[in-house]
Amino acid sequence: MHEMDLIATQNNTQVLGECKYSKDQGKTVSVQVPLYVHSRIEDILKIREKEEKYEKFKFSGLVATNTRFTVDSIRYAKCVGLELLSWDYPSGNGLKDLLEREKVFPITILQNLTKNQKTEIMEKKIVSCRQLFNNASVIDNLEMTNAKRQKLISELNDIMSF
Repeated sequence: MHEMDLIATQNNTQVLGECKYSKDQGKTVSVQVPLYVHSRIEDILKIREKEEKYEKFKFSGLVATNTRFTVDSIRYAKCVGLELLSWDYPSGNGLKDLLEREKVFPITILQNLTKNQKTEIMEKKIVSCRQLFNNASVIDNLEMTNAKRQKLISELNDIMSF
C-alpha cells in the first residue's frame, strides 16, 4: 500500500495529499511529483472502491508545496483533476494569500524577540503570532525590560490587525 502525507476527511469527502517542503525558495516542483502522486491516489482508490465504508465517498488529490510548480506540473494537474497549492498558486488563493488572509504568521517574524526567546516560546508549542497573542501570559515569563515587552505587545497588535 502507498503512503500519503495527508488524508483529510469531512462529510464523506476525502482529500489525499502529498506535501513537498524545500528550504530553497527558488526550487520548483517538477511534473514528476504530480505524476507519481496521481498514480498513488489511483492505486489507493482502486482498493477503497471495494471497501464498504468508502461506498459513498468522494475523493480528490492534492500536492502542496512551500515553493512553486513548473508550468508542466500545473498543466498535468489540471488535466487529471489534481489540486495544487503552492506559495503563489492558485492565483489569489496560494499559501501566501491564505496565510495573510487568516493572519497565520510565524513568531520568527517578530523583531522584538531574540533568537533564544523565540526558541523558548516554540518549546511551549507556540509557533504563530496568533497563538502568542492569545497566550500573552507567555510574554510575562520572558526575561525582558518593560519597555521591550511593550514594544513586543505593540508589534503583535500591529500584526494581528494587519
